[in-house]
Amino acid sequence: MSTYPISSDFKRINHKMPYSKFFFRLAGPVQRWLLHRIPLPEGLAVSTLSVPGFQNQPVSCSLFAPSQAAGPLPCLLYFHGGGFGYRAAPYHKKLAMRYAKELGCKVLFPDYHLLPDFPYPAAKEDALNCYRFLCQNAAQLGIHPHRIAVGGDSAGAVLATYVAEQDWGFLPSPCGQMLVYPVLD
Repeated sequence: MSTYPISSDFKRINHKMPYSKFFFRLAGPVQRWLLHRIPLPEGLAVSTLSVPGFQNQPVSCSLFAPSQAAGPLPCLLYFHGGGFGYRAAPYHKKLAMRYAKELGCKVLFPDYHLLPDFPYPAAKEDALNCYRFLCQNAAQLGIHPHRIAVGGDSAGAVLATYVAEQDWGFLPSPCGQMLVYPVLD
């Protein structure tokens, strides 16, 4: 692996994320506990959905929605980062809720399958299935089927890219992408 020079301004914040099965398993319960401690902002509602994911295993998703909104709303399918092995951090959930509240849209926030128990293509298949689910159930979910965008940060941006690049045939393609520091080549 190549190493590249790093400016002295950034060396002090250049910390490598622990990336091992041990840390994934250790961090998982802590991250789950922390996520449940994030309060729902006033003006938002949340529902929990189960979407068939990789090999038909359920993917738990939070659907954030403005409480007072009426009619079919736009939707952002937002995937958290974490190197495909770490659960969503509290700030990921806060971002998803903030997007829903400030943009007046619904946000589907999946808890996709992670490494090491679910290697590639599990997360990718989960992402594609979440988008398919949104399109096929848009009317029941109060979502405009032609106004679904995908987004994510880091590894989540990779998943958003998979969704955006997919040939959806008879389903509408995403209307936009929001890639936050994507891990792309």
